[in-house]
Amino acid sequence: MRFYEEKRRLNITVPVKLYNLLERDSIKYGMSKSTIVQNAIARYYRDTLPSVSSGKELPSGGDDTP
Repeated sequence: MRFYEEKRRLNITVPVKLYNLLERDSIKYGMSKSTIVQNAIARYYRDTLPSVSSGKELPSGGDDTP
C-alpha cells in the first residue's frame, strides 16, 4: 500500500550536463527524472521532513522504518 501525499508542481531549469546525467540514470534505473529529483530533494531535507513511511508522523525520538 502506498501513502498518498498531496504534491505541488515545481518547474526548474538545469544545466545540460545535469539533465544528461538525469536522463542516463532515468533509463539505467527505470524511473522518471522527476522521481530522481524528488528523491534527491527529500534526502537533502530528510532531517527536516516528518517520516511518511507508515503514513503517520513518528513521535519525537522515534526511529525510521526498521
